[in-house]
Amino acid sequence: MSQNKKFAVVVSLMIIGCWNSLRKASRVLLTDDGNNQEFVLPRLAETKNHESRTLLLENQDREITPTFENPLVSRVQNASDIPTNQQQQKQAEPSWTSYDASQEPFGDSFSSCLIWMDDYQQLGEWIAYHYHVLPLRYLVFFRDPKSQLDPKPIFDKWKDRIHVEYWANETDFMTKDIHREYMRISDAGKRFHSGQNMFYHACLGHLQQHNRTWTVVIDTDEYLSLDSANVPNVTDRLLEPGAALNLIKRVHARDPSTGITDKTPEKWFHNCTSMGRIEYTSYESPTRAVLKDVPSGIDPYRLVTLRFRHAGRGLIGKSIVDVSHLNMTQLKWKTISTHKMFRGCLGVWGNRRDLMYVGHYLGSVEGYQRPSDYRVWINRTQKLIRLNGKSGRKIKEGKGDDIRPWIQGFAKDVGVEKLRYFLGDVGFPLNPTTAMGQLQ
Repeated sequence: MSQNKKFAVVVSLMIIGCWNSLRKASRVLLTDDGNNQEFVLPRLAETKNHESRTLLLENQDREITPTFENPLVSRVQNASDIPTNQQQQKQAEPSWTSYDASQEPFGDSFSSCLIWMDDYQQLGEWIAYHYHVLPLRYLVFFRDPKSQLDPKPIFDKWKDRIHVEYWANETDFMTKDIHREYMRISDAGKRFHSGQNMFYHACLGHLQQHNRTWTVVIDTDEYLSLDSANVPNVTDRLLEPGAALNLIKRVHARDPSTGITDKTPEKWFHNCTSMGRIEYTSYESPTRAVLKDVPSGIDPYRLVTLRFRHAGRGLIGKSIVDVSHLNMTQLKWKTISTHKMFRGCLGVWGNRRDLMYVGHYLGSVEGYQRPSDYRVWINRTQKLIRLNGKSGRKIKEGKGDDIRPWIQGFAKDVGVEKLRYFLGDVGFPLNPTTAMGQLQ
């Protein structure tokens, strides 16, 4: 067989394999009556006119148009539209320290340690959400040196509201000797996780030195929120700035209005706790559900916290910690984990009586890709399909709407013009050719 024929056969087999994976990922198991039943998710209608952006549900007799066009919303469609390092070098270095976090009363805001690699479109929503809900005012940000995109234009928008400590190289938090040993790690996965733990260790120490307190350690596809199953009046709480910190302070004061009972896990009264994560699938929702209570001038399909509402399986947790109580001389980077900051941190999996949780959003196909993902052991497209297939079997109806009030509260806090300024070009608009099927 000629080389060309062999190549054609290999390509054909790959296409067939991807198609079969997509078909499998379009099925979920529902257990409303206690029995597993197979339900075929509606697929996107194959139309010649993709500009109509119309989804045709196979199990309904009507069409819906899940788009929200608004001329006030600017569009960043492709990675080529996003500033790169070379383009930014021609601009003056921005001043990100105009917000002086040291002037805040002690313990009045949240901090975060964040590792970033080209999640340009996701970063704006992540900052806006946690600015309002935590409230986030101090961010230690490590931009992976292999990133191709530059986050500086986003931070320029926030320089008067959040202090950003920007680390661009591993040597910003590793000694020369440690960095030399780090670079000798041949396994890419082990090197990635070792560098991650070193960063978190250095970040926690930095925050303690700068008199910070409560800190959350999550990724750009994760959002901390209150659990309406155990906390009363979550909608009203999320409308107000700083819902997370307000809840923590009242819980530590044993305030019964927070919903605490004698069955509330003990970890919520300590200075470090790991809370469960819930994975939100990529399945779409009816237009009316996505548009509900969204302020004008914002395309909700660009925001994962508004677009993706179908919560699936539970995942190993993430941590919040009061760094002012840490003993950094005893805390070693090798014992740190993104899921459990240190051994004394209680819990690692979610508890059904938890007061807060972390929503982990798989997002759209466009959002899940990375222009320069050097983690070659991951095929991200296949991984997205596989993860949706797993989570789709454990859909929790209605869970995803808990988080939605934040956008109204943020709009009230910063005003309509600033709302558009911060969120007008985040995320990715809905693409009917890549969007997954729709659930009610």
